[in-house]
Amino acid sequence: MCALLRPGFILLLASCAPLAAQIPYATSPEWESTDIESRSIGLAWVDIDNDGWLDLLTANGGDDSRQALSIYMNDGAGVLERSPSWQSDEREHHAHVTIGDVNNDGWSDVAVSVYLGEEGYESPGLVRLYLNREGVLESSASWESEDRMYSFACSFGDADNDGDLDLAVASGEVVHAVRERSRIYYNQDGELNRLPQWRHQAHAFAMDAAWADFDQDGDLDPAFVYQSNPNRIFGNFGDRIGKTTVWFSQDRNFFAHSVYITDVTGDALPDMIVSNNGLAGGAGYHKMYYNGPDGLNRTPNWESEIVGEGTGIVLFDVNRDGFADLISCGWDRPVEVYINQAGKFIPYPQWHSTTRSTAEALAIGDVDNDGLESEEWSFDLHPEGRNVFTTPRQPFRRIVAIELNGEPLPLEDYCYSAEQGWLSIDKGHKAGRVRIRAEYSLDLDLAVSNWDADKGNYVFNYSLQRSDLRESVRGLGGRIRLAPNPASEFSYLYFDESLSGTVQISVSDLLGRIHWEGRRQHSSNAGPVTAIPLGGLTKGTYTVRLADETEILSLVLFVR
Repeated sequence: MCALLRPGFILLLASCAPLAAQIPYATSPEWESTDIESRSIGLAWVDIDNDGWLDLLTANGGDDSRQALSIYMNDGAGVLERSPSWQSDEREHHAHVTIGDVNNDGWSDVAVSVYLGEEGYESPGLVRLYLNREGVLESSASWESEDRMYSFACSFGDADNDGDLDLAVASGEVVHAVRERSRIYYNQDGELNRLPQWRHQAHAFAMDAAWADFDQDGDLDPAFVYQSNPNRIFGNFGDRIGKTTVWFSQDRNFFAHSVYITDVTGDALPDMIVSNNGLAGGAGYHKMYYNGPDGLNRTPNWESEIVGEGTGIVLFDVNRDGFADLISCGWDRPVEVYINQAGKFIPYPQWHSTTRSTAEALAIGDVDNDGLESEEWSFDLHPEGRNVFTTPRQPFRRIVAIELNGEPLPLEDYCYSAEQGWLSIDKGHKAGRVRIRAEYSLDLDLAVSNWDADKGNYVFNYSLQRSDLRESVRGLGGRIRLAPNPASEFSYLYFDESLSGTVQISVSDLLGRIHWEGRRQHSSNAGPVTAIPLGGLTKGTYTVRLADETEILSLVLFVR
C-alpha cells in the first residue's frame, strides 16, 4: 500500500507510483545466508583478498549470544557463499564493525566493538582489531584495547592529520543505564595505542560514531550520536581533537541509534542523518540535519514518521537523479527507501521490501562488479597540512592511484575511508598538487544483517532492468559495460547498439603506459561486442579508456 494514501496527502498521490517504480531492487532478497543460527549485528562489504570482488563480513552475537565474526567469500563471479568459510576464534557479544587499512600495507583490516564482556551485562566489553595478513584475516585479534567499556559501534578516522587511521569508539550501555566516556585510540606508526589518547569529558550513552570535514577546513571532525543526550561534533584543531563540542543538536528527543554523513541537498556539504530507536523509552524515527554557510543546523530539517525501533541507515543515489536517497531498516520492519526529491523528502517511504526482520545494519557495495567505473580528481595541498579531501563518490570502492606532483604517494603517507568517502594525507605534505583516481560504482547491491535466529542475512541486488528508471548517466557512461571483470585472457566491451560514430579504445597500467589500442566503428551492421585481448598483461589493475568526439570514459579492469 502506498504510504501517500494517508489523510492530508491526497495531492501527492500522482507521484507515488512513479517514485516506487524507480527503485531497482526486488522486494525479496536474491541471496540469503544459510547459517541462520548466527545473530548478526555488524556488517560490511570488504575485499579481504584484494581480488577485485567484494566479500561480506558480519559481526555476530549481540547482547544474548557469544558468537564469531564471519566472512562470506565472493567466488570471483559475483556470487557469495551462503555459509561463511572464515570465522574468528573469539566468540563474543559482538556489535558493529569498521573497515580500514590501519598499518598502511594495502590490505583492509577490521575493528569491532565487543558490546558486553564474558558475563553479559554484568561486565563491560572492549574493542578489537583484526589485521589482514595479505589476504587472510587473522583468526585471533592481534590488538585489543587495554581499557574496558560498553561499546556498540566504532569508526575509523584521522584525528591528528598524520595520514593513518585512528579509532573512535562510541561508549555507553543504555539498557542498564551505564554511562561511559566515548574515546579515540590514536595510531602511531601503523599500530593503535591500547589506551585512548582522547576521551569525552561527559559520561553518556553513545550509540554510533562517524567522521567528516563538517566545517570544510581540511581536517576530520568526529561525530557521536546518543540516547538520552544531544548528538555532538568535536572540533579538529589540526593535530588533536578538542575536549568540548563545537556542535550539538537542540531538538527535544534524543534516541539515536545510527549515524550516516553525506550530502543530501546537492551543495557538496556533509549533512548528518540519524536513525532513532527509542530503546530508552522514546519514539523511533529518522532525522536529517542540513549543513550550510552557517554550519550544521541544530534542529532537524526533516523527520520521518514514527518508525518504531529504527536501526541501520545508508544513503546513495538509488534512482540516479543526482541526489542521495535514504535506505533504512529496523526491528521487525521491512527495508524501506525514502526518495530524495531535489533535496526534499516526504515523511513516508516510497518503497519497502516484503521481508520483515530484526535487522541491525545495512551495507552497500557492488558485489557482482556490474557497475564499476573510475574517476579522477585533483586538489592542492594546504600550507598548514590540512589535507582531507572528500570525494563526490560515497561510498567508493578503493583508491586506484594517488600522485603528488606526478610521483606516486607512498601508502604510509595517506589513509582513507571508502564507506565515508574521504581521503586524508599526512600533514607533513604542505605544498603540491595531488591527483587521485578512485574506483566506484553506481550499481550498489544492498546487504542486511539480521539478528533473528530463524533468518539469514540478506542481499538485494541492484538491477536497472527491474524498474522503469530512465537512464541518467549520459553519453558513453551507462551505455558501455566491461565483462568479465576481473578477467584473464579476454574481457569484452558491450556497447549499446544505438551508438554511432567511432570510439577509440586503449588499455594502460597505473603508470599510464599503454598496452593495447583499438578502435570501435559503429555502423548498422556492427555487433554489440568488442574483445580486448589480455594474454600479454601481468596480473594487476588497468584502465580501459574510451573516447569519442565529445567525451572520455575510464573503466577499471582487473587482470588475474
